[in-house]
Amino acid sequence: MQPAKVLSKKPYKIQCSSPLSQSGGVVDLSIRNSDDIYGNYFKEELFIGTYRYELPAEIFRVTPTSVTAGKNTILQIFGVNFVDSTDLACRVNGIFIRARWLSSTFIMCELAASVPQGGFVSLQVSNNHYDLSSTQLNITISSTNNVRLISPLRGYVTGGTEITFSFEKDYHNALFCIFSDSLPAVAYSVGPRDYICVSPVHLAGVVDFRVVDGSNYVMYSSIFEFIELPMLLMNERPTILARSFESFSIIG
Repeated sequence: MQPAKVLSKKPYKIQCSSPLSQSGGVVDLSIRNSDDIYGNYFKEELFIGTYRYELPAEIFRVTPTSVTAGKNTILQIFGVNFVDSTDLACRVNGIFIRARWLSSTFIMCELAASVPQGGFVSLQVSNNHYDLSSTQLNITISSTNNVRLISPLRGYVTGGTEITFSFEKDYHNALFCIFSDSLPAVAYSVGPRDYICVSPVHLAGVVDFRVVDGSNYVMYSSIFEFIELPMLLMNERPTILARSFESFSIIG
């Protein structure tokens, strides 16, 4: 293996980068003095320990993807090549947080309550506090003014269903309801904490549903189901006399 590149050197301290390994695993780590900066302390190679090559950690999924500001939240992170060591960590917006190793594909980290609300934070994982996962996931930080009492979350494919929701505190900014890939629907204020939006025409099925503000910040997320209009089928064509009380059945 080729010698490692020295990044910096000072008396009693050097910093170098590890060379590329084709085979991985554990290798011996030693220092060879090539000039007089270290005096006569050692002239030949000095063995200082072993160095382990690991595959880089990668992350595929994190849950939850939206957390509430002001509360500590446990993040469950799924990926590959997680190493059980004291250096295993999550990196959230540039800050390392110690991770709890559960398997090579599953770890947990605790997101502090002090994370600022609004927008999102970025998440990466490192096995050694230096090399980061190439994948970066985003976690939405929800406002402490939470949306509550939202209903209904089902409506007809013809659109026109009024969806009502309320905030825990007064709210006076622009809001929109987003139904998957449909155009945003404006939410109308009907009180200091209460809003209404109307579902669009959409094919039958379940779609992602979000309430967002004017900067596309997610205030609430769930699913909404579009259902077909009921079909009315008569078991026979009734003949009803005027002012009669004859009954007939309808099957739907």
